[in-house]
Amino acid sequence: MDAVITGHIGRKASAALKEAGVRIFLGASGTVQSALDAFKTGKLEERA
Repeated sequence: MDAVITGHIGRKASAALKEAGVRIFLGASGTVQSALDAFKTGKLEERA
């Protein structure tokens, strides 16, 4: 799976990534490890 984990993303970047088939997960904050932990436990929101 190709994915981006982020706290925020703009409309143009979101559209380009979606077009490329990359999934976007929002709501990350803190350290990289905490963002990965939130992703792994399903705590991030996937942008539709």
